[in-house]
Amino acid sequence: MKGVEIMNHLRHIIFTFLLFTLIALSAESCPEPVEASAFRPVILNSDNIRTYEQILRKQSQGSCVIIQSKPELLDDEIVKKLLSWVSNGGVLWFYDSRMALKLGMQPSSFEARDFPVKTMEGEFGTDKKFPGVAVGCEATGNHSLTIGVRKAMVFALQVEKGRYSAVLIEDGVTPLLKIQKKDQFALAAIKPHGAGFIVFKPLLWPDQYDGGSFQRKLIKFSSKKEVPF
Repeated sequence: MKGVEIMNHLRHIIFTFLLFTLIALSAESCPEPVEASAFRPVILNSDNIRTYEQILRKQSQGSCVIIQSKPELLDDEIVKKLLSWVSNGGVLWFYDSRMALKLGMQPSSFEARDFPVKTMEGEFGTDKKFPGVAVGCEATGNHSLTIGVRKAMVFALQVEKGRYSAVLIEDGVTPLLKIQKKDQFALAAIKPHGAGFIVFKPLLWPDQYDGGSFQRKLIKFSSKKEVPF
């Protein structure tokens, strides 16, 4: 048993070293929210969220809505209509766990001091840059979105001083990415809502580990295309 614990510890050290090596190599880059040029989601940011109804009408039957606004702008009226849209078969992405309670999940967070992370800023919506951390994650769960995905490097938003965006794993919520398999919170998760789905996810680096594979699967899933591929 002691030998197994030593090997696990060594693997953790190696993974941490690789994480910070990759961060150093990509210090000038930012995580990408989407990567497929054919993907045309409806993006609601702090500049346009008040006119979301007109945007949705213009987009006809767009299959995916991505919320990139400040959490305080997501009021009850917008939530009610968005959830009705999802229940009819839409897919909704959100990045900030402070929105989770309104969108059918329980907000959670993690402390930077508990894990190997790098503090940095990431571009988000139209609100320029926000503080957060880069952290390595492991794929988990039995969802088709994680088949063939092992690890990813992601950017988690700061939701309060020293704490970063995550959601609680509970009944009905399928975790997709966790920092460690034993964690009770997820940095990416999915939950069905009527005929549609709500997806909580971080920004990620598609070119590192299996981030690109995960992103492509999620894009195909949200575009109502078959996954995995």
